[in-house]
Amino acid sequence: MILDNTSNHYHQLVRKYFADQPQVAEALLLKSPTPADFHHLTKNELRYLKGTSPTEVEKFLLAVQLGELIVKSPRNLYGHAYSSALVGEELYERVCW
Repeated sequence: MILDNTSNHYHQLVRKYFADQPQVAEALLLKSPTPADFHHLTKNELRYLKGTSPTEVEKFLLAVQLGELIVKSPRNLYGHAYSSALVGEELYERVCW
């Protein structure tokens, strides 16, 4: 199942990131066992997690923010964007004439 694979990958990444501090990884996974749960952490829950290892959790949260920024950034489009009307007219002209 896709959700299981995503959760397993999430757990692996969190444990790998906090390899030197497994207690921090377990605290984070306890508060947010899935990526969706992490996305919905409250400020109080984030504050609690920062208390487990302020520097490492802060770095982790910055890495997550960087990843979100990369995913949300627009891609450069190359070439031309044609409307369906223009494509239809061109196709009609090529096929019918």
